[in-house]
Amino acid sequence: MDSILTIDQIFEMLDWNNDKKTQLIGIEKAKTIINLSVLFQPIEKKSVWENCAIVISSKTNEQLKPYVISMFEWLQDMNWPGADIVFKRLLEMPLDMIQLPYNIVLDTAKKMGDYVWLEVLKDFIEMYKL
Repeated sequence: MDSILTIDQIFEMLDWNNDKKTQLIGIEKAKTIINLSVLFQPIEKKSVWENCAIVISSKTNEQLKPYVISMFEWLQDMNWPGADIVFKRLLEMPLDMIQLPYNIVLDTAKKMGDYVWLEVLKDFIEMYKL
């Protein structure tokens, strides 16, 4: 019987300071998490972000539907671990799923005057149309 791990134990395994094998086991364990919000840029540990992005990106469009705004928020800084993974996953989503969340974050970025994020969003929509 497989033992059940806590989210804290899974996060410990996802840490990029671990060996690859431990991280891969952590990724597989994290894929069983149902409430995905805990995987979106956990403030406790930036060193898990990239592996969290891998887990998030493995989910179906339907599973990710409630989290599309959070995915676009991850793109505020493309230097953040996992941002490139989330960017690529968003490119795979259908237009009807990303259009409203995209417009919401675009408006937010404009109101914030976050020109770096606006540039990323512009790049995203240009790549999406290809």
